[in-house]
Amino acid sequence: MSTRLEGRCVLVVDDDPDVLDSFDLALRAEGATTLRAEDGNQAVSCWRSRNPEAVVLDVMLPKRSGFIVLEEL
Repeated sequence: MSTRLEGRCVLVVDDDPDVLDSFDLALRAEGATTLRAEDGNQAVSCWRSRNPEAVVLDVMLPKRSGFIVLEEL
């Protein structure tokens, strides 16, 4: 049985562990491979090295705001 996000890679960025876990669980349940980052610097580094197809991005992050991360991506 194929799932909707099978074969897709999604970067989830949030500094709240509960939110990060929730998004991660929901995306994996739909078949996605997930990458996780807890701050803006990790998000940019992960995006550059792994090139995910989609990003779920919080805007209020430590070290580099989500708005600045978005400009970088």
